[in-house]
Amino acid sequence: MAEVKRLPSLSEFEAFAFEMGGKAQAGQVFFLEGEMGMGKTTFVQSFMKGMGSSEVVSSPTFRIIHAYTQGRLPVVHMDLYRLKREKEVLSIDVPGSISPEGVTLVEWPELLKPWVKGPVTMLEFLALPEAENGRQVVMKSLVLGGG
Repeated sequence: MAEVKRLPSLSEFEAFAFEMGGKAQAGQVFFLEGEMGMGKTTFVQSFMKGMGSSEVVSSPTFRIIHAYTQGRLPVVHMDLYRLKREKEVLSIDVPGSISPEGVTLVEWPELLKPWVKGPVTMLEFLALPEAENGRQVVMKSLVLGGG
């Protein structure tokens, strides 16, 4: 069953992400889904602050994977937007980059889903038409079988 959060302002969206970061536990995997510009990287920035990190967080679109070590747990942030085939995911060992000791956040996770085993929290970011910078976040807990 999905939980839906309506966050009518950017500050509420950031506070939600900060709270999620404060509650995150080792081994957690988050899939971040939504169209371009829906706030996936903004979510990660506030999530990291909630984890106690002061590191500068940027989108890993061109590097694919960023690792952060400040804060109470290590964080791996992946952006798989540029990967178009499963073969690319495997050639750079994206599945092997999932952090069992830390938290993994994956933007555009579709190609990684077959290779993840265990619980995942999926967050889908949608625009709120009535609020210019607002978002609706649909949260689902999944258990994936792995490849």
